[in-house]
Amino acid sequence: MSKLTHNEIAKKMELFKTFDEAGSGHIFWEPNGFIVFDSLRKYIQNLHEKRDYKLVKTPIIYKSGLWKTSGHYEKYKENMYFLKVDNEEYGIKPMNCPAHILLYKSKFRTFSELPLKLFEFGYVHRHELSGVLNGLLRVRSFTQDDSHIFCTSSQIKLVVSEVLQLINETFDDFGLYERKYYLSTMPEKHIGEKKIWDRAIDMLRGALEENDIVYEVKEGEGAFYGPKIDVEVRDSIGRRWQLGTIQLDFNLPERFNLTYIDEKGKKQRPILIHRAILGSLERFIGVLLEHTQGWLPLFLLPIQLRVVPLTDDQLLYSKEIYEEIKRRYPKARIELYKPPSNLSKVVKESIEKRVPLLIIGRKEVERGSVTFRFHKNQKEFQKLEFIEYFVKEASYSE
Repeated sequence: MSKLTHNEIAKKMELFKTFDEAGSGHIFWEPNGFIVFDSLRKYIQNLHEKRDYKLVKTPIIYKSGLWKTSGHYEKYKENMYFLKVDNEEYGIKPMNCPAHILLYKSKFRTFSELPLKLFEFGYVHRHELSGVLNGLLRVRSFTQDDSHIFCTSSQIKLVVSEVLQLINETFDDFGLYERKYYLSTMPEKHIGEKKIWDRAIDMLRGALEENDIVYEVKEGEGAFYGPKIDVEVRDSIGRRWQLGTIQLDFNLPERFNLTYIDEKGKKQRPILIHRAILGSLERFIGVLLEHTQGWLPLFLLPIQLRVVPLTDDQLLYSKEIYEEIKRRYPKARIELYKPPSNLSKVVKESIEKRVPLLIIGRKEVERGSVTFRFHKNQKEFQKLEFIEYFVKEASYSE
């Protein structure tokens, strides 16, 4: 059986739409799709809050002078959108780093605050040619799970190691077990001196090797402001996707004159680490839809469970299960069906819409059990065992 594209799956599940008349390359999330998007956002936010990241939110447009200081105006302008406000040129942000730098620079900083981890679900815009746009996978506006970590030189390996561990934990949660790591070096279009780049590359290489991570070198494919580690995953169809990234930057702290006061009271320059785990929420959802063929983890599914008694005799037992799940997890997205006249029709529709089923017949009532159907897998659980399993999996993003 051929695999469906994420656009085909999304149509069946009613997740999102795009409208050319409103501007191609932009996503309109439908109610079901926003549940998926927001549940993924909550999952990512919880991961970061547990690791002492500080959540921020910054504007979308900035005066062009900021982009000139950062180097984006010179090195990245063709990928940006610009507009005039009060006869002054502004740029719509393609990245969040200058905004986070402004927050860092807005107050006096000391070594005791470092590493300072600023995190944002940053809504950014980048110009893509219309011919390459593709649903969630190639868009012009998207949401990054973006962080900028300001640290000392001595903290770099520890911070990079922590980010690598977070990437591995996250991708394991989504069943993306096959990963490749790349170290990307100085590109032709770059800012900063070669000796600074060499130092940064050596530090990233050291972090990879200390974590026993096998990697390949991609010559000349770093960001214009620093070298990076990219993480590529392999999906169930065998395709590879570049998702997570860790970028080490000695240049922007210099260009923005960032400082902190060290233990001896001396002024020092912090190091900036740019990093994202998923890359963008939109693209990651597109990859995940194709990887799972729409059978997302329970905590992401728009409808997490449909409880289906086969006859009226099982209705009370089914209602007890439904109510106990809602009591333990009030936000559970579950439905209690009346006994269907055509069970095969209910099963077919649930498969089409990617809805897990809990089928309750005479056998289940007699045994105090349930039969849980998820995609092609069917398993019998004891009633309380299933309720505990379901609540844990359905509330995973909370």
